[in-house]
Amino acid sequence: MYYKLKRHDGQRFVGDVENMIVHDTWHPDSEDCMVEEIVRRGAAVAFEPDDLDQAFWDGFDYCEHCFDKSDPAPPVRDAAVTARQRG
Repeated sequence: MYYKLKRHDGQRFVGDVENMIVHDTWHPDSEDCMVEEIVRRGAAVAFEPDDLDQAFWDGFDYCEHCFDKSDPAPPVRDAAVTARQRG
């Protein structure tokens, strides 16, 4: 299942419903995909659960920039931001 994003709050996989492509925001090359612009246009969705299998199950295909044969390490998050996200 996917849901519309109003802002990018650290989801790893973000889909673009205009072209049915999923982006891996952890991958260093995802900056070229302008995920924030996809969110601004109102075309961004997140997946529940936030995993690639769910994106494929929902009919999205992978972005050739964001995916290769490596699995990127999780981004380092600011402790204050992480605490705020937990509530």
